[in-house]
Amino acid sequence: MASPLLKAAQAAIQAAGSLGASKAVTLRRASSVYDAATGVNTPTDTDYAWTVVVSDYADGLVNGTSVMRGDRKLLGAAGSLAVTPDPETDTIVMDSLVWQIVNDGTEGSGVQTDPATVTWTVQVRR
Repeated sequence: MASPLLKAAQAAIQAAGSLGASKAVTLRRASSVYDAATGVNTPTDTDYAWTVVVSDYADGLVNGTSVMRGDRKLLGAAGSLAVTPDPETDTIVMDSLVWQIVNDGTEGSGVQTDPATVTWTVQVRR
């Protein structure tokens, strides 16, 4: 059973969708499968559907290092995504374009969650 906080987050994202502010995206996880008989690693991708609210970063947050002009912020309910976003293995497909999850090591970049793990905030860059 979903927690009240998760239900509230999902309702807020759904409400944003009714205003045209949410978007269906795909989190694509890259991995590989090893075939012991041939000794070959075969690349495989697993796609996860996710509905997010997409926003630009405010001009005051664009600093040319951790936040670049053109970066997008994705906010989605954590419970509606089957995996935890990982900048090392995941990309976001949005409007048929592949976006990289930012992982520059600075606080606030990449993937963040709230203390109750109700939402994920993901910074992406083309």
